[in-house]
Amino acid sequence: MDKLKVTRVMTKAVVTGIVGASVSFTVNHVLKNNMTEVEKRREKAELAIGSAVIGGLVADRARAKTNASVDQLFDALEKIRDWKIATPKEVE
Repeated sequence: MDKLKVTRVMTKAVVTGIVGASVSFTVNHVLKNNMTEVEKRREKAELAIGSAVIGGLVADRARAKTNASVDQLFDALEKIRDWKIATPKEVE
């Protein structure tokens, strides 16, 4: 398998995992910090569930955008590699 393709897959897995987890964590904390203190169990459960759902939705969108950006980067790298292969080398 092509090294660049393997690197693309590994990069996407690592970067999207980090981005998704970070975004979900951040959204969860933003929501918790902007809510008034909840005392009832029902309110705590609602906050936890709502934070998880919103965090998951935002994280999925961030992962999709990150995947697209990584693909653009590796497409450019493949074009550069192919251009270098197709360009005749200068004779010394």
